[in-house]
Amino acid sequence: LCALAARYDLVILIGGCVGLGTKLPATVPYLVVDCGLLRTLAQEPDERRPLGEAGYRGAAHVALTNADTEPAARSLGLSPSRYSFLPHPVDTDRFADQPRSSQALQFRERVLEGAPLLFFSPTRHDEAEKATSVTVRAFAAYCAAAEQGTVPEARLVLVHHGADAPAIAGLCQRLGIAEQVAWIAPLAKWQLAQTYRAADVVLDQFSPRVGAFGTIAVEALACARPLVTHLDPAAHAWCADVLPVPPALLADTADAAAQHLIELANDPAYRAA
Repeated sequence: LCALAARYDLVILIGGCVGLGTKLPATVPYLVVDCGLLRTLAQEPDERRPLGEAGYRGAAHVALTNADTEPAARSLGLSPSRYSFLPHPVDTDRFADQPRSSQALQFRERVLEGAPLLFFSPTRHDEAEKATSVTVRAFAAYCAAAEQGTVPEARLVLVHHGADAPAIAGLCQRLGIAEQVAWIAPLAKWQLAQTYRAADVVLDQFSPRVGAFGTIAVEALACARPLVTHLDPAAHAWCADVLPVPPALLADTADAAAQHLIELANDPAYRAA
């Protein structure tokens, strides 16, 4: 691989491949596209961390796809001129405010089973990075309100993706909401766009260790769906000129997320705003 790289004018290393930069010929510059590894590099085993750090330091430039990793880039000694913000790419032709297709309407009808509202969380189930248990607990609180008649009934769609998906399914069982939760397989992008449009509200990650937004936030909002999530606006201040903080409904706890769901459910005009 390193011998092959010598044929090129520039090599692009993505994510966990950053350590390969130290093996490339000195005459071949390389660009690192960081997809979040910087966030956890300090927790890497001692034998792997130095290689990763050297890979970042030796890069001609580092593109950060997560704004909250900028302090980690600085801690490695990278000057601001050697890194920049590169938002995750989103196909704005596919992810756009469009009427629900027949497929979206059929999916909605099949999942809702007569309930009027559909919540959707496409987020990977990795509790440390995504805290999707907050989504489930918020939905459980919403279901309790629905039982009291203060909000309409709803269903939640989750994607069976991530190492913690079984644990999240178990949590749904323990909270007594398994019947109101539908699990689907990971989706192709065209299917994902249809599912956003089928939903009334989208929920993303809630981990306090992740202050950045990714593709889900942009895709959901591009499809004109209200988004409930956690993010840290201050973490995006350094790159707000590239991409402003999205107008999401922010929540740090299940109670706060549930309150957003309740407000959205009871105010159709607010949902559509």
